Amino acid sequence: MAHLAHYKEAHPLIFVVTHWINLIAMIMLILSGIIIHFPVLPFLTGIARGCHLFFGFVLFINCVARVIMAFFVKTAPTGGTRQQVTAFKTWRRSSCPRRTTVIRPWSGSSTTCS
Repeated sequence: MAHLAHYKEAHPLIFVVTHWINLIAMIMLILSGIIIHFPVLPFLTGIARGCHLFFGFVLFINCVARVIMAFFVKTAPTGGTRQQVTAFKTWRRSSCPRRTTVIRPWSGSSTTCS
């Protein structure tokens, strides 16, 4: 099923770029955190703290940008289709997306959607 999502409609360039920014920021946060926690060379600790703070802000700003872009950038949310919608529309859960049985333990009943 993973092969269905490898086309440009599923992954717009801006989301690919922000994904790689997240990866680099996470790696730098991990490395600088290790250097801060285990200060082998004292002069690196100050640099690591500055890098840690910087990449923490990069990660936060990137996250905010991705949430904002979800309202404007169109993607193909369903595998195997190239139909594009804005990403925030995929956050809503439809009432019955497929044939499922919904069990409600508090009422002792179940509903089947078709």
